[in-house]
Amino acid sequence: TKKKAFHNVSFDRHVLYNHGIDVLGLSADTMHMARMWTTSRSKAGGYGLESLSADLLGHRKVPMKERFAVPKLKKDGTPGKDTLLPPVDEIQLDPAMRAEWIDYSTYDAEATWRLREVLADKLRERPWAQGLSMLDFYERYIVPFAVVLTDMEREGIRVDVKEHLPRAQMLAEEERATATEEFLQWAEQYMPEARRMNTGSDPQKAHFLFAPCVKAKGRTPRARDAARKRTLAKFGIRRPEAGHHPRADPERSEGVLTWEDWREWVDPEGSMFGDNGEWEDDDAWPPLRPFKVENTEGVIEEGRPRAKKQRDLWVPGLGLEPVEYTAGGWPAASAAVLRSVAGDPTADPPQYGTAYQHFGGGEPGHKACSALHSLVTVGAIDTMLSNFILPLQTMADENLRVHCSLNLNTDTGRLSARRPNLQNQPALEKDRYQIRKAFCAAPGNKLVIADYGQLELRVLAHMARCK
Repeated sequence: TKKKAFHNVSFDRHVLYNHGIDVLGLSADTMHMARMWTTSRSKAGGYGLESLSADLLGHRKVPMKERFAVPKLKKDGTPGKDTLLPPVDEIQLDPAMRAEWIDYSTYDAEATWRLREVLADKLRERPWAQGLSMLDFYERYIVPFAVVLTDMEREGIRVDVKEHLPRAQMLAEEERATATEEFLQWAEQYMPEARRMNTGSDPQKAHFLFAPCVKAKGRTPRARDAARKRTLAKFGIRRPEAGHHPRADPERSEGVLTWEDWREWVDPEGSMFGDNGEWEDDDAWPPLRPFKVENTEGVIEEGRPRAKKQRDLWVPGLGLEPVEYTAGGWPAASAAVLRSVAGDPTADPPQYGTAYQHFGGGEPGHKACSALHSLVTVGAIDTMLSNFILPLQTMADENLRVHCSLNLNTDTGRLSARRPNLQNQPALEKDRYQIRKAFCAAPGNKLVIADYGQLELRVLAHMARCK
């Protein structure tokens, strides 16, 4: 078998295999060689053929977009400033681009070969052991390993997308609906239109829980806390009361709550908001704030001939003390923050979060923590669905196997998996839908799972002859 050099053999070998050609005889992958030469390029320059050819050969591989992009036509048919890259088959078949295309394609091969020569010299100069060099190490271990990795990628792993994952999806969606309902029933006591709320929106959740509040950026913790207390005192907010909202007015018991309804309730004296109803303090969140939501009810605003696609959802704030802040200085509503606010009211005995005392303790505090704990559950289920249960079902091929890309060029030298990341499965104690059990062997085979505890330390101890 003739020896061959590649740049990113994983990509090229799979493309050729899909056309019936199983490429053997790998002698070098310049991406892997460059990674062995230096690990510093992951932060500057990278390991692409374009940057390596520029730095090591002095002749940069010009990317396709720079060579073949054409001006994007305006509506009147004249060329615009923006450019677009035509489909590859159009470039290949266009006589006007043929010479340029041949030059582009052949330089890929030329640059790869010349890089192999340069990188081989660099690795040859670096000693390994017993009079051998790092080039010997590369050829002895990394070259065959690269072939094994591409074989593994091609083989993939079998996933039960016929029964196990569909059952997991059904159960997850049922539990998500239950947890969402538990949260919304509680939230409706403070925000009558809570069912229009997007429980996956961090800005909406943050405002509902922590407004009114002040921006933390540029303030010391002491100044921030003092400003927050002044803000709460200004609005007269002490503790949220269930049922204290415009719906308590019999005249507003039905229909969509407008800004006027809320303003009369929150700011009857007109001292908080400007004459135009706008909040004018950029360094604080008001006790009430609009968010755009889908106008599913078809509400037609006064003075408009038809319903708009979106309408305002007015979200009041409950005034909890923020736990963490975003880079912009506003209260965060991450999963960790919600867990801190909710605690774990399902534990025995219950472990309440900060919401317990904020709502007065006792039954109101317990209900608040339980509702917010349900919101945490919704987020956890969404993560399971979006990261694992749904993608795995769509990525399986006709043989029920999922194929990922195994990357050798990491900072630590460990393997990483991408598209999808099959190494990132839920931890055993968090795998509530048993997603790990979806990975299985074909009939007549066994799937063996071997977890080597502290493998690196064991290898190091062996190499150091540590007894």
